Amino acid sequence: MSGRTFGASLKPVWSEDKIQEFLNRTKGDIKVFIINHDKDTNEHGEVVEPHTHIYLEYVNPRKVSTVANLLEVEPNFIEIIRNKKGYLRYLTHMDQKDKHRYKADEVYTNSTVSYEITVLGNAMSDKEIAEYIIQGKGIELLGVVSASKLRTIQSFLHFDNSNQMLDEIRTLNSKMQYVLDIAEKVETMANGFANAIDLTVKDLVGGMQLIANEISKATVLINTKRRR
Repeated sequence: MSGRTFGASLKPVWSEDKIQEFLNRTKGDIKVFIINHDKDTNEHGEVVEPHTHIYLEYVNPRKVSTVANLLEVEPNFIEIIRNKKGYLRYLTHMDQKDKHRYKADEVYTNSTVSYEITVLGNAMSDKEIAEYIIQGKGIELLGVVSASKLRTIQSFLHFDNSNQMLDEIRTLNSKMQYVLDIAEKVETMANGFANAIDLTVKDLVGGMQLIANEISKATVLINTKRRR
């Protein structure tokens, strides 16, 4: 069997020197997160034997036997991780309320991206990733969210923004045309009253009221556009 992401729970617990040596040896080739669980308890409240949890993520697929040889254990101690998010969160018992909650800074890593940020990236929804990109912080997610996913969401946002701009332009053009129609109507009415000879005062007042109404419509339309 082969995979890209593996996990292991090993005894006896690794020393800090052994952890650091392993991280240095694998840096650049494998993304590794390691934590010692030394405060776990059983159902009777007794502290269980300390053990070391290891998360390994390769760029290309590897055989279980290869990972077992690297950790110097039998293959049955190695599991292929199907749920990266769940396994990473388990390292500090983020979702296990009945277990000791470890701190993020207790997790060792050889990655340039911290455990805390890595967990955040794996837990982010597409909407949250999109919001990061919109805010100009998409580069912070490199190494946390896959490049292909970032590219797909960014492309969608670009397409969506393009459509939004087109819609705004269409709306603006429609409103501008309406304003021009009103202006033309006002001009026609004004010319008509100016050329009329036998209009009464009542007729003039009524005509001016019609012109004022049309101007008011245009003003409301323009102000609505400004508030958007």
